[in-house]
Amino acid sequence: MQFETLFFNKIPCTMTKKGYREVTPSTFWAQAEKRFPGISNAKGCYIFGLATSGGGLRPYYVGQATKTFIQEVFAVRKREHYHGCINDKYGTPVLILIPAVTQTGQYVKGKKDRLIDWVETLLIGYALAKNPNLLNRQKTKNLSEAIIPGLLNTPQGKNNTKDSKALKKMLFGETQK
Repeated sequence: MQFETLFFNKIPCTMTKKGYREVTPSTFWAQAEKRFPGISNAKGCYIFGLATSGGGLRPYYVGQATKTFIQEVFAVRKREHYHGCINDKYGTPVLILIPAVTQTGQYVKGKKDRLIDWVETLLIGYALAKNPNLLNRQKTKNLSEAIIPGLLNTPQGKNNTKDSKALKKMLFGETQK
């Protein structure tokens, strides 16, 4: 199974009467369907985050759509996560959809797939490395507790040892800074 990466650099929001920002799913899906017809009914993984004024991106929630993106990405519980994030932190809300696609480039639909579940776990690991305050609760315990110097949850002072540099070179082809 293959995956695509689709970046949405601004999730539409409205202001409530109390001055809070809220995402507007209907506007988002209308815009997404114009760019990528059929995407709302696809399945795969997604990452909600914030873009900073300096051009950085910070992940806050990683999920998987086992049914369709439109049913799961902006479900009530997830919107609560997003709203807390966009009102407590500075930045523009962004979303990356990672739909599963067939060999002919069509979006995958249908029942749950174990590969999508595995990809979600992998993405959670990467997101936790970038943001230890990730909002996910599932699939984070082992990733948060495991310590592999130079790779995962590296203690201060252990990132640039000869051994951790060798591990990074082995896995990534060169020493990461």
